[in-house]
Amino acid sequence: MNISLNSIDKTEALYYLGFHGQTPETRIFENITKCEAELLKQISPKAIYIVIGTDDPVLQSEDLKQHLSGCKKAVLFAATLGSGADKAIYVSGFVSPEFTLYTDALANAAIEQVCDEVELEIKKLYGCEITTRFSPGYGDFPLERQPEILQRLNAFKIIGLRCKDSLMMEPTKSVTAVFGIAG
Repeated sequence: MNISLNSIDKTEALYYLGFHGQTPETRIFENITKCEAELLKQISPKAIYIVIGTDDPVLQSEDLKQHLSGCKKAVLFAATLGSGADKAIYVSGFVSPEFTLYTDALANAAIEQVCDEVELEIKKLYGCEITTRFSPGYGDFPLERQPEILQRLNAFKIIGLRCKDSLMMEPTKSVTAVFGIAG
């Protein structure tokens, strides 16, 4: 699924920058807006998901089992901003370190928006409520499950997302997660 972002939630980006409920000075906000415009030109947000049973072996985790309590199905998904986000963050460093921070925070906010779009699609498709996202590395759901999740989703072929031996994903502004379908 291709996702189009016309803007990035600057309030969320400001949160990542430490502006919790504060308004930054005009110069900072203007620079963030410049970084947003550049980032939006570079990214190509995509996501993929499958619906699985909550008893699926990939979901082996006591914490995840508790999180999915009451759900009969779960959604396994991956989302990415594409390699353009990594490039935009890198290139922004040639302007200034400040721009690198802004671009990185904006990319964090953008990947959250992509994940929110996946959730919204599932809610509409199934006409249901869902649990919050639960990613590898949370609680006792091991990060080592990441390659298996990506393989199950055929994520490299479909959205260009892979997992390195270090368990870091490439492109870096990417997410894998599970959420339950209630009811």
